[in-house]
Formats: sequence, C-alpha cells, structure tokens
Amino acid sequence: MRQRQQLARLVGTFAVMFAAAAAACAKAADTDTRATARADSTAEENAPTVSAIENPAPVGSSSPSLTVSASGRVFLAWQERNSDSTLALHYVTRGAADNTWSTARYVNTGKNMLASATDVPSVHELENAALVAIWRSSHGEDGYDVAMAHSEDQGATWSAPETPHGDVTPTEHGFVSWLQLGDSTGVVFLDGRMNADKDKTKHATHLTLAMFDKMNRTKKEFVIDPMICDCCHTSSAIVPGGAVVVYRNRTDAEIRDINVIRIAGNKWREPVAVHNDKWHISGCPVNGPSISAIGENVTVAWFTAANDSARVRVAFSSDTANTFGAPIEVNEGFPDGKVGVVLRNADEAVVSWIERRDKMAVLRVRSIHRDGTKGPITNVADLGDGKRAGGAPKLVTAGDRILLAWTDLATQRVRLAEIKTP
Repeated sequence: MRQRQQLARLVGTFAVMFAAAAAACAKAADTDTRATARADSTAEENAPTVSAIENPAPVGSSSPSLTVSASGRVFLAWQERNSDSTLALHYVTRGAADNTWSTARYVNTGKNMLASATDVPSVHELENAALVAIWRSSHGEDGYDVAMAHSEDQGATWSAPETPHGDVTPTEHGFVSWLQLGDSTGVVFLDGRMNADKDKTKHATHLTLAMFDKMNRTKKEFVIDPMICDCCHTSSAIVPGGAVVVYRNRTDAEIRDINVIRIAGNKWREPVAVHNDKWHISGCPVNGPSISAIGENVTVAWFTAANDSARVRVAFSSDTANTFGAPIEVNEGFPDGKVGVVLRNADEAVVSWIERRDKMAVLRVRSIHRDGTKGPITNVADLGDGKRAGGAPKLVTAGDRILLAWTDLATQRVRLAEIKTP
C-alpha cells in the first residue's frame, strides 16, 4: 500500500514537472517564433524596395542603357528592330526628379548597327547641351567599330556616323566608357587593331583613349593599357581632377582580374589591381566590372570564377582608387555576374547582379557597407531562361534616385525600376 502511494506521488510529481517543462518549452517556442518574426520583419524593412517605372520602350526593344548628365538629365536608350530587319537607336529623357519621360526620339544609325546584349548603345549630353550617341557598327565579316553621331539641336537632327578611332582594320572596337574631363570629352574603348597583324604573337586587345576637341572631332588617341580582356565591358566614374576607368585585365599567363586606371587630361597613372583573384581563364567571360564614385570614395563591383568558384564581389577605396579594401562577397546563390554598383554615401553601396535559380536567371539587388555588413537581398525580376537572359542590366543614380534597366525576355521589351534603400 505504502509503495503504491509513493508511486502515485512520484507519478504526480513527474506530471507536474512535465507540465511545467512543456509550458516552458511552449513559452520558449513562442518567444523564438516572435523573435524570428521580428528578425524577418526587420530584414524585410531593411531590404531594398523595387518600384516598376513605366517607360516608352515598346515591345521589341532591347539592350538598354542609362546615362545621367551633369545637369541631372536621365537618358534611357535602347535598340529596336525595323521592318527591314535593320536596327534603330531610340532614346527618351527626363529630369532626375521627374516622373514623366519625353517623347521617344530616333537616331539615324544607318544599316550597319549591330545587336548586342552587353555592348549596348548610349546617348550622352555634353556641358554645352549637345548630344552624342554611341553604338556598335559592323565592319567587314568579323569586325565592328565604335560609331558616333552628334546633335546640336537636342536630337532633332544628327550628324552622319563617324568613328572615334583612326584604325580601319576589320577588327573589334567597342565596349565604350564615356569620359567628361573638365572641358574635354572622350571615350575609352576596347581596341582590337593588333589582332589584324600577321604575326599572331602580337595579337592583343588594347584599352584605348580617344579625346575630342570642342567640335567633337577626335583630337588624339592613346593606348593606356596594351593588353586587356577581349570583350568585357568597361565602366567609368568622375573623381576629383579626372576620371577612373575599370576593366578586366589580361596577363601573358591568362590571369584576368580587375584593374582601375586614373585619367586626368591626357595623362594616366599605372593600372591598379582592385584585388588579385588570380582567375585563370583562356577566353573572355564577357562579364565586365562596374564602378561608382563620390568625391575620393570609389567602389567597384565585379564577377570572378577564380578557383572554380563563381562570385560577385565589391571593394571600397577612400583614396581615389589608389588602394582598395578587402573584397566583400555579394551573392548567396550561383551568380552569372553582369554587375552594377552605385555609391549611396562614403560607406554604403547598392549592387545589382544576375543569379541562377534552377534554370531561371534572377536579377537581384542588395546594399553592402564598407565594414562588410550586408543588407537583405531583394529579387527585382525573373529574367527568363538562357545564358544571356536580361543582357547586362544598367544601374545608375539620378539625384537621390537609383534606377535599374534591363531586357525582359518574357515581355520582349526594356523594363525599368526604381530601387530604394532604408
């Protein structure tokens, strides 16, 4: 009898203990759930927000570019296919704070304009309000040129196309970065003229600078790097006293990492490596870097697959791209690259890139801080299947706005969005 009573008391005690433990676990679980919910909510609040912006680019438009003039005007340019299968260059403008685009205008490029998902056409405004349009034009069976036209009447009429380079070999010239250096203007481009040499040991793609006079005629050409990657786009930014250009370098050992070069007037400094990834690759990955600057603060974003590990990286400089901090990893999945970057302030950048999710290409953005802190990722758009889906999205700042343009394969047209960060 006494044993049964003792057993009953033990069972009761254990029941109370189990009930208390269960209550504690439930309370803890509830606390964890609320904490997780708060964390998720905080992450959502800190994530960039994306707002679609309607634009006049119609169905059939592709290969967009975004440029912003010193006066704050935004230029959105794109390609369209004509009824005779030739290509045309169209563009619209608006102020940095405006919500309405101008009527679309047309640049007469002739019949030699080439389509490209990565080497896209663009329109720029000079300090005297003249306009310059730039595009890729075919030259022979395998070559292409940089083609340019000028307008002195805000796009009502355009000059006949001409090239900024004196070279006439049917080789590759393209992937232009526009430079405004005080009163002077110019372009930096990939120059393949040496690939026409019969001596194949001399074959190499140059990085060439062409400067213009006040009549927008080519004044002089300079080779600023004698061997770079063959078909990765370049990017440029204005800094005190000049500009910086970022590009994918190439060594004799086929290491293709990212370099920056400082240009002031007709002079340039020795190239500086953003980081020695030591990516060994025998061919061009068609995946160029992006640069942004505010005063002496510069940031560069790029794609690398060194050591068979695909990554998107960003690095900050506070001394006008003379030195860079350690790279910060941006992506969390498998990236295709096609990066864009804009500085929000000295310590924060917004980065865009394309990442793979199963077979789908996804355009993503997130903020990255100089100290390595990373904001949550926001998916901007599903770009469709295919290696070149989305082309090379363009990310720019216009006043206090961040604008992102890309080609949507699903709707077969150029799309545009505004990115906001907390």
